[in-house]
Amino acid sequence: MIDNGSVIPYSGTEPTVRLDPNQGFSRGMNAGLRAAFANSTTDSVLLLSNDAELAADFFAALELLPQTPAPVILCPAVYYLSDRSKPAYTHGKLEKVTGALSHHFDPAMTQIQFPDYYPAAATLWNRAAFERLGGFDERYFCYWEDVELSLRCQQLAVQLLPAPTLRIHHLGRGTTGGKKSYSGHFERGRALTMEILNSRG
Repeated sequence: MIDNGSVIPYSGTEPTVRLDPNQGFSRGMNAGLRAAFANSTTDSVLLLSNDAELAADFFAALELLPQTPAPVILCPAVYYLSDRSKPAYTHGKLEKVTGALSHHFDPAMTQIQFPDYYPAAATLWNRAAFERLGGFDERYFCYWEDVELSLRCQQLAVQLLPAPTLRIHHLGRGTTGGKKSYSGHFERGRALTMEILNSRG
């Protein structure tokens, strides 16, 4: 568990990593990845947002997936937290001219493929992927870090694999909790990503 500047008392599991003040999504998740992979016996790490829950059959489904030494990040299918039977998305698309994002759900996604990005509400990293990528780009406080990560995976030959049999339930915007905060972080992330894309020609 990563405590990223929380002001709410704990009732249960104590955090392994504490950050104060809040360092943002990218820095927080990277701190968790570094702490977990510092243990030489750790093969993979599941990153789960604070506003997401695992489906009841998540770990049973995970056991059925093949293992690989290649750099891989598994991307679960996302369902709504408010209606657990309702699908939300498996992947996202980026309009590279306008910077518009959209989420899409395709339960048939089972092959290695690179849509524009996979949302980062939950990602399962193996050690090889972390060692090659180093985690999220920490210039992003929150939002759009998943788009940049997906672009970098394509450059560095890290496989982003859709894993539709792995399901999570996501509330959405639980990281910021407010419209004004959401808008500011979102627009800054968009500007940075468009700058990166434009620099590549």
